[in-house]
Amino acid sequence: LEDAIEGKRDFDTVFRIVTSRSKIKYIRSKANVIRNEYGEVVKVMGANWDYTKDVQYNNLLVEAKNKAESYAQAKSDFLANMSHEIRTPMNGVLGMLALLSETKLTTEQKDMVETIKSSGDSLLTILNDILDFSKIESGKMQLDITSFDVAKCLEESTQLFSNSYGTSNIRTIIDEDVPDFLKGDVVRIKQVLGNFISNAVKFSPKEEEVFLEAKLKYKTKDKYFVQFSVTDKGIGIAEKDQQKLFQAFSQADTSITRRFGGTGLGLSICSKLTDIMNGEISLRSEVGKGTTFTVVLPLELGEKLSRSFSKLIVEENGFSMKYPHSILVVEDNFVNQKLAKMMFKKLGYEIDIAVNGQDSLDSIEKKQYTIVFMDMQMPVMDGVSATKEIISKFGKSAPPIVAMTANVLSDDRQKCLNSGMVDFLTKPVKIEKIQEVIKRHSQ
Repeated sequence: LEDAIEGKRDFDTVFRIVTSRSKIKYIRSKANVIRNEYGEVVKVMGANWDYTKDVQYNNLLVEAKNKAESYAQAKSDFLANMSHEIRTPMNGVLGMLALLSETKLTTEQKDMVETIKSSGDSLLTILNDILDFSKIESGKMQLDITSFDVAKCLEESTQLFSNSYGTSNIRTIIDEDVPDFLKGDVVRIKQVLGNFISNAVKFSPKEEEVFLEAKLKYKTKDKYFVQFSVTDKGIGIAEKDQQKLFQAFSQADTSITRRFGGTGLGLSICSKLTDIMNGEISLRSEVGKGTTFTVVLPLELGEKLSRSFSKLIVEENGFSMKYPHSILVVEDNFVNQKLAKMMFKKLGYEIDIAVNGQDSLDSIEKKQYTIVFMDMQMPVMDGVSATKEIISKFGKSAPPIVAMTANVLSDDRQKCLNSGMVDFLTKPVKIEKIQEVIKRHSQ
Protein backbone atom coordinates (compact mmCIF):
# COMPACT_ATOMS: atom_id res chain seq x y z
CA LEU A 1 0.00 0.00 0.00
CA GLU A 2 2.87 2.38 0.83
CA ASP A 3 4.55 1.58 -2.51
CA ALA A 4 1.28 2.32 -4.32
CA ILE A 5 0.86 5.63 -2.51
CA GLU A 6 4.47 6.57 -3.34
CA GLY A 7 3.84 5.67 -7.02
CA LYS A 8 6.35 2.82 -7.11
CA ARG A 9 3.84 0.17 -8.26
CA ASP A 10 0.14 -0.65 -8.57
CA PHE A 11 -1.81 -1.93 -5.59
CA ASP A 12 -2.49 -5.57 -6.49
CA THR A 13 -2.08 -8.27 -3.86
CA VAL A 14 -3.37 -11.60 -2.60
CA PHE A 15 -3.72 -12.40 1.07
CA ARG A 16 -5.00 -15.28 3.13
CA ILE A 17 -7.86 -15.11 5.64
CA VAL A 18 -9.32 -17.57 8.12
CA THR A 19 -13.12 -17.31 8.32
CA SER A 20 -15.19 -17.52 11.51
CA ARG A 21 -15.82 -21.18 10.63
CA SER A 22 -12.03 -21.78 10.44
CA LYS A 23 -12.00 -22.09 6.64
CA ILE A 24 -9.02 -20.79 4.73
CA LYS A 25 -9.75 -18.43 1.84
CA TYR A 26 -7.63 -16.22 -0.40
CA ILE A 27 -8.63 -12.64 -1.23
CA ARG A 28 -7.44 -10.73 -4.30
CA SER A 29 -7.26 -6.98 -3.75
CA LYS A 30 -6.75 -4.37 -6.48
CA ALA A 31 -6.97 -0.59 -6.07
CA ASN A 32 -6.17 2.75 -7.68
CA VAL A 33 -4.65 5.64 -5.78
CA ILE A 34 -6.70 8.84 -6.29
CA ARG A 35 -4.82 12.14 -6.09
CA ASN A 36 -6.00 15.75 -6.05
CA GLU A 37 -4.85 18.51 -8.38
CA TYR A 38 -1.71 18.97 -6.27
CA GLY A 39 -0.74 15.30 -6.54
CA GLU A 40 -1.66 14.57 -2.94
CA VAL A 41 -3.30 11.24 -2.14
CA VAL A 42 -6.89 11.72 -1.11
CA LYS A 43 -8.19 8.15 -1.24
CA VAL A 44 -7.62 4.59 -2.46
CA MET A 45 -10.48 3.02 -4.39
CA GLY A 46 -10.57 -0.67 -5.25
CA ALA A 47 -12.22 -4.04 -4.79
CA ASN A 48 -11.69 -7.31 -2.92
CA TRP A 49 -12.94 -10.65 -4.21
CA ASP A 50 -12.69 -14.34 -3.41
CA TYR A 51 -9.60 -15.66 -5.23
CA THR A 52 -9.49 -19.09 -3.58
CA LYS A 53 -10.21 -21.20 -6.68
CA ASP A 54 -7.50 -19.41 -8.69
CA VAL A 55 -4.92 -20.02 -5.96
CA GLN A 56 -5.92 -23.66 -5.68
CA TYR A 57 -5.64 -24.06 -9.46
CA ASN A 58 -2.21 -22.41 -9.50
CA ASN A 59 -1.09 -24.65 -6.64
CA LEU A 60 -2.20 -27.70 -8.63
CA LEU A 61 -0.19 -26.47 -11.62
CA VAL A 62 2.91 -26.00 -9.45
CA GLU A 63 2.41 -29.44 -7.92
CA ALA A 64 1.99 -31.00 -11.39
CA LYS A 65 5.13 -29.19 -12.62
CA ASN A 66 7.12 -30.43 -9.61
CA LYS A 67 5.88 -33.99 -10.18
CA ALA A 68 6.78 -33.81 -13.87
CA GLU A 69 10.27 -32.53 -13.07
CA SER A 70 10.68 -35.22 -10.42
CA TYR A 71 9.56 -37.88 -12.92
CA ALA A 72 11.93 -36.54 -15.58
CA GLN A 73 14.82 -36.63 -13.11
CA ALA A 74 13.91 -40.15 -12.00
CA LYS A 75 13.80 -41.28 -15.64
CA SER A 76 17.15 -39.63 -16.32
CA ASP A 77 18.69 -41.31 -13.25
CA PHE A 78 17.22 -44.66 -14.29
CA LEU A 79 18.61 -44.37 -17.82
CA ALA A 80 22.03 -43.37 -16.51
CA ASN A 81 22.08 -46.35 -14.12
CA MET A 82 20.74 -48.71 -16.78
CA SER A 83 23.38 -47.53 -19.23
CA HIS A 84 26.13 -48.05 -16.66
CA GLU A 85 24.92 -51.49 -15.60
CA ILE A 86 24.60 -52.74 -19.20
CA ARG A 87 27.77 -51.13 -20.55
CA THR A 88 29.97 -52.50 -17.76
CA PRO A 89 29.50 -56.19 -18.72
CA MET A 90 29.28 -55.23 -22.43
CA ASN A 91 32.76 -53.73 -22.13
CA GLY A 92 34.02 -57.10 -20.94
CA VAL A 93 32.15 -59.07 -23.63
CA LEU A 94 33.11 -56.92 -26.64
CA GLY A 95 36.62 -56.20 -25.36
CA MET A 96 37.45 -59.88 -24.85
CA LEU A 97 35.91 -60.70 -28.25
CA ALA A 98 38.16 -58.12 -29.94
CA LEU A 99 41.22 -59.70 -28.32
CA LEU A 100 39.98 -63.23 -29.04
CA SER A 101 39.42 -62.44 -32.72
CA GLU A 102 43.13 -61.65 -33.09
CA THR A 103 44.22 -65.09 -31.83
CA LYS A 104 44.56 -68.23 -33.97
CA LEU A 105 41.04 -69.53 -34.55
CA THR A 106 39.48 -72.10 -36.84
CA THR A 107 37.04 -70.91 -39.50
CA GLU A 108 34.15 -72.20 -37.40
CA GLN A 109 35.43 -70.41 -34.29
CA LYS A 110 35.88 -67.16 -36.23
CA ASP A 111 32.28 -67.43 -37.40
CA MET A 112 31.13 -67.93 -33.79
CA VAL A 113 33.14 -64.92 -32.59
CA GLU A 114 31.73 -62.76 -35.41
CA THR A 115 28.17 -63.86 -34.54
CA ILE A 116 28.66 -62.99 -30.84
CA LYS A 117 30.22 -59.63 -31.78
CA SER A 118 27.33 -58.84 -34.13
CA SER A 119 24.84 -59.63 -31.35
CA GLY A 120 26.76 -57.47 -28.90
CA ASP A 121 26.91 -54.57 -31.35
CA SER A 122 23.15 -54.88 -31.91
CA LEU A 123 22.52 -54.70 -28.15
CA LEU A 124 24.75 -51.66 -27.92
CA THR A 125 22.89 -49.98 -30.80
CA ILE A 126 19.57 -50.53 -29.01
CA LEU A 127 20.99 -49.03 -25.80
CA ASN A 128 22.36 -46.00 -27.69
CA ASP A 129 19.00 -45.48 -29.44
CA ILE A 130 17.17 -45.39 -26.11
CA LEU A 131 19.66 -42.94 -24.58
CA ASP A 132 19.69 -40.68 -27.66
CA PHE A 133 15.88 -40.62 -27.75
CA SER A 134 15.79 -39.68 -24.06
CA LYS A 135 18.34 -36.86 -24.55
CA ILE A 136 16.41 -35.43 -27.51
CA GLU A 137 13.10 -35.74 -25.65
CA SER A 138 14.47 -33.85 -22.63
CA GLY A 139 16.07 -31.15 -24.79
CA LYS A 140 19.60 -32.08 -23.67
CA MET A 141 20.93 -32.95 -27.12
CA GLN A 142 23.61 -30.43 -28.12
CA LEU A 143 25.42 -30.16 -31.45
CA ASP A 144 29.22 -30.10 -31.72
CA ILE A 145 29.98 -28.02 -34.82
CA THR A 146 33.44 -28.62 -36.32
CA SER A 147 35.08 -28.77 -39.75
CA PHE A 148 35.01 -32.23 -41.31
CA ASP A 149 36.16 -34.03 -44.44
CA VAL A 150 33.07 -34.99 -46.49
CA ALA A 151 34.73 -37.98 -48.20
CA LYS A 152 36.06 -39.29 -44.87
CA CYS A 153 32.63 -38.82 -43.24
CA LEU A 154 30.98 -40.94 -45.95
CA GLU A 155 33.73 -43.56 -45.90
CA GLU A 156 33.48 -43.99 -42.11
CA SER A 157 29.67 -44.20 -42.36
CA THR A 158 29.94 -47.13 -44.77
CA GLN A 159 32.92 -48.79 -43.08
CA LEU A 160 30.99 -49.65 -39.93
CA PHE A 161 28.21 -51.46 -41.76
CA SER A 162 30.48 -53.13 -44.29
CA ASN A 163 32.27 -54.83 -41.41
CA SER A 164 29.15 -55.58 -39.38
CA TYR A 165 27.20 -57.23 -42.18
CA GLY A 166 30.14 -58.81 -44.02
CA THR A 167 29.42 -56.95 -47.25
CA SER A 168 31.22 -54.32 -49.32
CA ASN A 169 28.32 -53.65 -51.70
CA ILE A 170 28.07 -50.00 -50.65
CA ARG A 171 29.04 -47.51 -53.36
CA THR A 172 29.82 -43.90 -52.45
CA ILE A 173 29.22 -41.05 -54.91
CA ILE A 174 30.20 -37.42 -54.17
CA ASP A 175 29.11 -34.69 -56.58
CA GLU A 176 31.98 -32.43 -57.69
CA ASP A 177 30.04 -29.33 -56.54
CA VAL A 178 30.18 -30.49 -52.90
CA PRO A 179 33.13 -28.80 -51.10
CA ASP A 180 35.80 -31.17 -49.75
CA PHE A 181 35.46 -29.70 -46.24
CA LEU A 182 32.28 -28.54 -44.53
CA LYS A 183 31.30 -27.46 -41.03
CA GLY A 184 28.65 -29.29 -38.97
CA ASP A 185 28.17 -31.98 -36.33
CA VAL A 186 29.90 -34.84 -38.16
CA VAL A 187 29.06 -37.38 -35.42
CA ARG A 188 25.33 -36.76 -35.82
CA ILE A 189 25.57 -36.66 -39.62
CA LYS A 190 27.27 -40.08 -39.55
CA GLN A 191 24.60 -41.30 -37.13
CA VAL A 192 21.82 -40.36 -39.57
CA LEU A 193 23.66 -41.80 -42.59
CA GLY A 194 24.58 -44.92 -40.63
CA ASN A 195 20.94 -45.52 -39.81
CA PHE A 196 19.96 -45.12 -43.46
CA ILE A 197 22.72 -47.53 -44.55
CA SER A 198 21.83 -50.02 -41.81
CA ASN A 199 18.23 -50.19 -43.06
CA ALA A 200 19.33 -50.37 -46.70
CA VAL A 201 21.72 -53.28 -46.09
CA LYS A 202 19.27 -55.02 -43.76
CA PHE A 203 16.37 -54.97 -46.23
CA SER A 204 18.34 -55.59 -49.48
CA PRO A 205 19.44 -58.84 -51.11
CA LYS A 206 23.15 -59.47 -50.41
CA GLU A 207 24.12 -59.26 -54.07
CA GLU A 208 22.46 -55.85 -54.62
CA GLU A 209 24.45 -52.62 -54.25
CA VAL A 210 23.53 -49.81 -51.87
CA PHE A 211 24.33 -46.26 -53.02
CA LEU A 212 25.39 -43.45 -50.67
CA GLU A 213 25.40 -40.11 -52.49
CA ALA A 214 26.23 -36.52 -51.55
CA LYS A 215 25.33 -33.66 -53.86
CA LEU A 216 24.85 -29.91 -53.61
CA LYS A 217 21.14 -29.10 -53.78
CA TYR A 218 21.62 -25.32 -53.68
CA LYS A 219 23.80 -22.64 -52.11
CA THR A 220 23.16 -19.32 -50.36
CA LYS A 221 25.60 -16.61 -49.33
CA ASP A 222 27.00 -18.54 -46.36
CA LYS A 223 25.34 -21.98 -46.47
CA TYR A 224 25.74 -25.09 -48.60
CA PHE A 225 22.55 -27.15 -48.65
CA VAL A 226 23.97 -30.64 -49.13
CA GLN A 227 21.69 -33.56 -49.97
CA PHE A 228 22.80 -36.94 -48.59
CA SER A 229 20.85 -39.93 -49.86
CA VAL A 230 20.98 -43.71 -49.44
CA THR A 231 19.32 -45.84 -52.11
CA ASP A 232 18.66 -49.58 -52.05
CA LYS A 233 16.86 -52.13 -54.23
CA GLY A 234 15.26 -53.90 -51.30
CA ILE A 235 11.75 -54.84 -50.21
CA GLY A 236 10.41 -51.27 -50.31
CA ILE A 237 7.79 -49.65 -48.08
CA ALA A 238 4.07 -49.31 -48.77
CA GLU A 239 2.85 -45.72 -49.11
CA LYS A 240 0.41 -46.08 -46.20
CA ASP A 241 3.29 -47.11 -43.90
CA GLN A 242 5.84 -44.48 -44.91
CA GLN A 243 4.77 -41.75 -42.47
CA LYS A 244 4.90 -44.17 -39.53
CA LEU A 245 8.63 -44.67 -39.97
CA PHE A 246 9.56 -41.29 -38.50
CA GLN A 247 7.39 -41.83 -35.40
CA ALA A 248 8.92 -43.18 -32.20
CA PHE A 249 8.64 -46.94 -31.62
CA SER A 250 7.03 -47.44 -35.05
CA GLN A 251 8.01 -49.72 -37.92
CA ALA A 252 6.34 -50.44 -41.25
CA ASP A 253 4.63 -53.52 -39.82
CA THR A 254 4.86 -55.45 -36.55
CA SER A 255 6.65 -58.40 -38.15
CA ILE A 256 9.67 -56.20 -38.97
CA THR A 257 10.97 -56.35 -35.39
CA ARG A 258 10.64 -60.14 -35.28
CA ARG A 259 12.29 -60.63 -38.69
CA PHE A 260 14.99 -57.95 -38.70
CA GLY A 261 15.28 -56.62 -35.12
CA GLY A 262 15.53 -52.99 -34.04
CA THR A 263 13.73 -50.71 -31.60
CA GLY A 264 11.68 -48.67 -34.05
CA LEU A 265 13.56 -45.62 -32.71
CA GLY A 266 16.30 -45.21 -35.33
CA LEU A 267 14.44 -43.21 -37.97
CA SER A 268 12.58 -41.22 -35.31
CA ILE A 269 15.95 -40.19 -33.88
CA CYS A 270 17.19 -39.34 -37.40
CA SER A 271 14.13 -37.13 -37.91
CA LYS A 272 14.65 -35.32 -34.59
CA LEU A 273 18.41 -34.90 -35.20
CA THR A 274 17.64 -33.46 -38.64
CA ASP A 275 15.27 -30.94 -37.02
CA ILE A 276 17.98 -29.96 -34.52
CA MET A 277 20.41 -29.45 -37.44
CA ASN A 278 17.76 -27.33 -39.26
CA GLY A 279 17.56 -29.83 -42.10
CA GLU A 280 14.87 -31.79 -43.95
CA ILE A 281 14.38 -35.56 -44.07
CA SER A 282 12.30 -37.53 -46.57
CA LEU A 283 11.93 -40.90 -48.25
CA ARG A 284 10.83 -42.25 -51.60
CA SER A 285 9.90 -45.92 -51.83
CA GLU A 286 8.06 -48.48 -53.90
CA VAL A 287 7.19 -51.98 -52.74
CA GLY A 288 9.47 -54.57 -54.34
CA LYS A 289 11.67 -51.96 -56.04
CA GLY A 290 13.55 -50.27 -53.21
CA THR A 291 13.83 -47.16 -51.08
CA THR A 292 15.74 -43.86 -51.03
CA PHE A 293 16.19 -42.00 -47.74
CA THR A 294 17.29 -38.38 -48.11
CA VAL A 295 18.45 -35.70 -45.70
CA VAL A 296 19.23 -32.10 -46.74
CA LEU A 297 21.44 -30.18 -44.29
CA PRO A 298 22.52 -26.52 -44.26
CA LEU A 299 26.30 -26.57 -43.72
CA GLU A 300 29.01 -23.92 -43.72
CA LEU A 301 32.27 -24.08 -45.64
CA GLY A 302 34.85 -25.82 -43.43
CA GLU A 303 38.58 -25.41 -42.93
CA LYS A 304 40.96 -27.70 -44.82
CA LEU A 305 41.99 -30.76 -42.80
CA SER A 306 44.61 -33.46 -43.24
CA ARG A 307 43.14 -36.15 -45.53
CA SER A 308 44.23 -39.27 -43.65
CA PHE A 309 41.92 -42.27 -43.95
CA SER A 310 44.10 -44.82 -42.18
CA LYS A 311 43.24 -46.16 -38.73
CA LEU A 312 45.69 -46.29 -35.85
CA ILE A 313 47.61 -49.54 -35.90
CA VAL A 314 48.24 -51.50 -32.72
CA GLU A 315 52.01 -51.68 -32.44
CA GLU A 316 52.64 -54.30 -29.78
CA ASN A 317 56.36 -53.67 -29.49
CA GLY A 318 56.78 -50.10 -30.63
CA PHE A 319 53.84 -48.11 -29.22
CA SER A 320 54.81 -48.16 -25.53
CA MET A 321 58.43 -47.37 -26.43
CA LYS A 322 57.33 -44.38 -28.50
CA TYR A 323 54.91 -43.21 -25.79
CA PRO A 324 56.36 -44.42 -22.46
CA HIS A 325 53.97 -44.19 -19.50
CA SER A 326 53.47 -45.44 -15.97
CA ILE A 327 49.73 -46.22 -16.00
CA LEU A 328 47.16 -46.68 -13.24
CA VAL A 329 43.70 -48.01 -14.10
CA VAL A 330 41.00 -47.43 -11.48
CA GLU A 331 38.25 -50.03 -11.97
CA ASP A 332 36.08 -51.96 -9.49
CA ASN A 333 34.74 -54.63 -11.89
CA PHE A 334 36.94 -57.75 -11.95
CA VAL A 335 36.23 -58.64 -15.61
CA ASN A 336 37.04 -55.10 -16.73
CA GLN A 337 40.24 -55.12 -14.65
CA LYS A 338 41.30 -58.28 -16.47
CA LEU A 339 40.35 -56.79 -19.83
CA ALA A 340 42.27 -53.57 -19.12
CA LYS A 341 45.44 -55.53 -18.29
CA MET A 342 45.16 -57.48 -21.56
CA MET A 343 44.40 -54.42 -23.72
CA PHE A 344 47.24 -52.33 -22.30
CA LYS A 345 49.60 -55.32 -22.50
CA LYS A 346 48.82 -55.51 -26.21
CA LEU A 347 50.12 -51.94 -26.45
CA GLY A 348 53.21 -52.92 -24.46
CA TYR A 349 52.26 -51.57 -21.02
CA GLU A 350 52.23 -53.31 -17.64
CA ILE A 351 49.58 -51.43 -15.66
CA ASP A 352 48.63 -51.16 -11.98
CA ILE A 353 45.03 -51.56 -10.83
CA ALA A 354 43.19 -49.63 -8.10
CA VAL A 355 39.77 -50.98 -7.10
CA ASN A 356 38.13 -47.66 -6.12
CA GLY A 357 38.76 -43.94 -5.80
CA GLN A 358 40.27 -44.15 -2.32
CA ASP A 359 42.58 -46.92 -3.48
CA SER A 360 43.74 -44.72 -6.37
CA LEU A 361 44.69 -41.94 -3.92
CA ASP A 362 46.74 -44.41 -1.88
CA SER A 363 48.40 -45.77 -5.05
CA ILE A 364 49.38 -42.30 -6.33
CA GLU A 365 50.94 -41.50 -2.95
CA LYS A 366 53.18 -44.58 -3.24
CA LYS A 367 54.10 -44.35 -6.94
CA GLN A 368 54.46 -41.64 -9.57
CA TYR A 369 52.07 -42.29 -12.49
CA THR A 370 52.12 -40.37 -15.76
CA ILE A 371 48.48 -41.10 -16.68
CA VAL A 372 45.43 -42.47 -14.83
CA PHE A 373 42.36 -44.08 -16.40
CA MET A 374 39.47 -43.61 -13.95
CA ASP A 375 36.08 -45.32 -13.77
CA MET A 376 33.26 -43.02 -12.69
CA GLN A 377 30.88 -45.14 -10.63
CA MET A 378 32.64 -47.12 -7.86
CA PRO A 379 32.12 -48.06 -4.20
CA VAL A 380 33.93 -46.33 -1.29
CA MET A 381 34.83 -43.28 -3.43
CA ASP A 382 33.59 -42.55 -6.97
CA GLY A 383 35.82 -41.36 -9.81
CA VAL A 384 34.71 -37.72 -9.78
CA SER A 385 35.36 -37.35 -6.03
CA ALA A 386 38.69 -39.15 -6.36
CA THR A 387 39.79 -36.84 -9.19
CA LYS A 388 38.99 -33.74 -7.14
CA GLU A 389 40.91 -35.19 -4.17
CA ILE A 390 43.95 -36.08 -6.33
CA ILE A 391 44.12 -32.61 -7.92
CA SER A 392 43.59 -30.92 -4.54
CA LYS A 393 46.27 -33.03 -2.87
CA PHE A 394 48.95 -33.19 -5.58
CA GLY A 395 48.29 -29.96 -7.48
CA LYS A 396 50.45 -29.49 -10.57
CA SER A 397 52.24 -32.79 -9.96
CA ALA A 398 48.94 -34.71 -10.28
CA PRO A 399 48.93 -37.05 -13.29
CA PRO A 400 46.43 -36.41 -16.13
CA ILE A 401 43.24 -38.34 -15.37
CA VAL A 402 41.11 -39.83 -18.15
CA ALA A 403 37.54 -41.00 -17.54
CA MET A 404 37.03 -44.58 -18.73
CA THR A 405 33.44 -45.19 -17.81
CA ALA A 406 30.13 -46.81 -18.66
CA ASN A 407 28.36 -43.51 -17.86
CA VAL A 408 27.76 -41.95 -21.27
CA LEU A 409 25.27 -39.09 -20.81
CA SER A 410 26.47 -35.56 -21.59
CA ASP A 411 25.90 -34.59 -17.94
CA ASP A 412 28.30 -37.35 -16.90
CA ARG A 413 30.94 -36.15 -19.37
CA GLN A 414 30.60 -32.61 -18.05
CA LYS A 415 30.89 -33.78 -14.42
CA CYS A 416 34.14 -35.56 -15.27
CA LEU A 417 35.61 -32.57 -17.11
CA ASN A 418 34.49 -30.17 -14.37
CA SER A 419 36.23 -32.32 -11.75
CA GLY A 420 39.55 -31.87 -13.59
CA MET A 421 39.69 -34.92 -15.86
CA VAL A 422 41.42 -34.23 -19.18
CA ASP A 423 39.63 -36.72 -21.45
CA PHE A 424 36.64 -39.07 -21.64
CA LEU A 425 36.41 -42.67 -22.91
CA THR A 426 33.12 -44.54 -22.95
CA LYS A 427 32.73 -48.27 -22.53
CA PRO A 428 32.92 -50.53 -24.47
CA VAL A 429 36.48 -49.22 -24.96
CA LYS A 430 38.51 -49.99 -28.09
CA ILE A 431 42.31 -50.25 -28.17
CA GLU A 432 42.44 -47.61 -30.93
CA LYS A 433 40.67 -45.11 -28.64
CA ILE A 434 43.15 -45.82 -25.81
CA GLN A 435 45.97 -45.17 -28.28
CA GLU A 436 44.45 -41.85 -29.35
CA VAL A 437 44.15 -40.70 -25.72
CA ILE A 438 47.71 -41.74 -24.85
CA LYS A 439 49.03 -39.89 -27.92
CA ARG A 440 47.06 -36.76 -27.01
CA HIS A 441 48.45 -36.67 -23.48
CA SER A 442 52.06 -37.60 -24.13
CA GLN A 443 54.77 -34.95 -24.01
